[in-house]
Amino acid sequence: MQRAFAWLDRATLAHPLKVKCSSGAFLALVGDVSAQRVEGTPLTEVDLLRSCKLVLWRTAIHTPFIHVWFNVMERHVPGASIAAVMKK
Repeated sequence: MQRAFAWLDRATLAHPLKVKCSSGAFLALVGDVSAQRVEGTPLTEVDLLRSCKLVLWRTAIHTPFIHVWFNVMERHVPGASIAAVMKK
């Protein structure tokens, strides 16, 4: 497991936006299918169009925006102290 996290860390450093978009898409898909299952939808009747729309939103709009936003915030409010994190 430690090797997997090390690989993910290296990949994130080398290609941050690609890794964030792909992991965001995966988590959106798993989260939406899980939410539909919690709502009582049988696995064979999961609304894949709804899930695909969420994955597209997360990959094309949300994740790139948040990536840029946090980079801007890090430039304007540097640091990892509690006060700096709360300002971000």
